[in-house]
Amino acid sequence: MAGDNSKADLELAIAARRKQRGGGQPTQRELAALRRVEKSKEAEDRERYYRSVPKGDYTRLAGDRQPKVLNGQARRWGVPCGERAVDLYAVLAWFHDLLATHGPKLLGDAGDPLLAGASQSLKDEYTREQIREKREKARLAQLDVQEREQSLLSREDVHILLGKLGEALCNGGQTMQRQFGEGPHKLLLEILDDVERTTGQFFQQHPVQATEHVSDNPQPQPKPKRKPAKRTRKPGP
Repeated sequence: MAGDNSKADLELAIAARRKQRGGGQPTQRELAALRRVEKSKEAEDRERYYRSVPKGDYTRLAGDRQPKVLNGQARRWGVPCGERAVDLYAVLAWFHDLLATHGPKLLGDAGDPLLAGASQSLKDEYTREQIREKREKARLAQLDVQEREQSLLSREDVHILLGKLGEALCNGGQTMQRQFGEGPHKLLLEILDDVERTTGQFFQQHPVQATEHVSDNPQPQPKPKRKPAKRTRKPGP
């Protein structure tokens, strides 16, 4: 950096500039000092730019991404690129910290023995394929979650549905009793008892799923009451 130049180099560089402006010829020592000072000044200017890259320039460096995309990444993942001027040192440090922590999970194991001795282009293609596979798995998992959220019923809804079905079957059983006698009606009641017992055992063995809303003070759901069967005497001979 310019501040690191010795006083002698600065004086020699100034002398070289004066001679050049006046049409004179600087000495070799003066020219060497001038090159050192100019090189240090260029390095200082580059670091100042890297520390404060305008957002428009950074969007092009980031693959011509829109500022709103970069700002979203800054908010969501903490990428230090959300300010109007971006510090490239901070961005690169964040990126390499990410690779050090999550690189194997994101890009696969670079030490895969299948890639031993492979060209860099083949390794890059392997990495891209790994990324595509992981993205596809994540997409399918998201679709599966969405499908489950839309299709699953809560336990409470299932209880209500089964209660209505049981009531309908009981009403149908009474009609069956009036038309066909006690035998078929008794068989239907036994079937309903088996269904009720099996359903109760199922819900006891399966915990409440995430789709079910559980209140702070759960109230037991009343079982549908069966209407008492009307016993009819068969006419005598």
